Amino acid sequence: MKQFEERKQVKNVIEEFNIGVLFHIARKSMLWVLLFFIVSIAVSLFYLRHTPKLYSSNVSLLRTETKQTQLLGVEDYLSEDKTEIDLEIQLIKSKVLLSEALDSLPLRVDYFTKGKFSKSQFYKNQPFSAVFSDYSSEIEEIPFEVVALDAFTYSLEFELNNEKYAFKGNFNKKIQTPFFQLILKPELANKITYNQIYIIIVRNYSNVIDEIEASLNVTPLNLNTNSIQLSIETSNPQKAYDIVNEVSKYFLEFDKIKKGESIEKTINFLDEQIKTFGDEYSLTKDSLKNFRAQTGFLEPTIQIENELTDIEALEKSKIQLELNQNSLDWLINYLKSGNDLSNLSGLILTEESLSFEASIQNIMKLQAERNLKLLNVTPDHPSVLLINNEISTLKNNLLSQISLAKDKHRLELSNINKKLSDNYGRLATLPDLESEFLEIQ
Repeated sequence: MKQFEERKQVKNVIEEFNIGVLFHIARKSMLWVLLFFIVSIAVSLFYLRHTPKLYSSNVSLLRTETKQTQLLGVEDYLSEDKTEIDLEIQLIKSKVLLSEALDSLPLRVDYFTKGKFSKSQFYKNQPFSAVFSDYSSEIEEIPFEVVALDAFTYSLEFELNNEKYAFKGNFNKKIQTPFFQLILKPELANKITYNQIYIIIVRNYSNVIDEIEASLNVTPLNLNTNSIQLSIETSNPQKAYDIVNEVSKYFLEFDKIKKGESIEKTINFLDEQIKTFGDEYSLTKDSLKNFRAQTGFLEPTIQIENELTDIEALEKSKIQLELNQNSLDWLINYLKSGNDLSNLSGLILTEESLSFEASIQNIMKLQAERNLKLLNVTPDHPSVLLINNEISTLKNNLLSQISLAKDKHRLELSNINKKLSDNYGRLATLPDLESEFLEIQ
């Protein structure tokens, strides 16, 4: 019964629906619908026509790392600070760097043409340049309206402190006002439109930098490659390009200088460490006395005395062997270089090197004999070739002797290192004061 009543109500609504009334209402509203669409399209076209276009420019920088830890020998202990790239991004966007980087760009005076609904900005293509002098900050950020009356004269109007001022001037000649001096210099005289209103604004440079800082985007492109991208959007493509180009060039130069300073500081640090180490080494003789005075550790055990005596002797032997090894390595390189050995006299400092002095003297005699013969004969003369063979044989024999000596040193160093390891291992089990005493030794 209920379903029947609902069907009946629907049927009544359909029967009472008048299609003619619907068309009548739609026809009366059509004008408003069309008017709405026309107004919407007009507003959109007006917005697109008078909204300044934005142009984007970007540049990518690839950072290079200076591994100062390699110079200090601590690269295995100190890892790179991953926040360094964030610090460099903050540096690029800092007012100090931006102010210095952009100082050479023409950003202190803005030029526009005034239209009915909007204004267009010039950048490096303005028809004239304004040179202000003897002015205070009160004229900054206010618009000056300039109208070229003819090829020689112009009018200047502006409002300051709620008062309007008007002046007339000649191009390329200075005009004097109570607030400033001004010279308008035609840059593109043929592009000056007479009776066109041009607007000049003396910018506050700090405000300019704030605006650029707000619109400049500096982001890391890839943390693995340490690359940074600079980008900015402005209403002038040349201006956008100049800004990112100048900032990136200044940052690279600044980064180069800072890295140079860092290397210089590292060298100074190493020099200071060498000096400090030398001073500390000269004071080690008194360190044991100071340790005893501070701790009361006056009489070490016999075990410590024996161990320290052994370690001291082993360390001295090790240093001597390493010096001998270095001396032999240097002598081998000198012999293989083919240099005349007459300059070698007095340069071999270790006893190990002096043991080969007889062989070196024989080679030097033969070289001297060869040099005398070369005064009269050519290098291909049989007597010269014979001496060369003798020199070569002596050098090979000497190199073999040195090689055997180096093998002997390596074996001795291996044995000393093993003994030192055993001695230090035993000392590690001693009481704390005894261990501290060992560290001083």
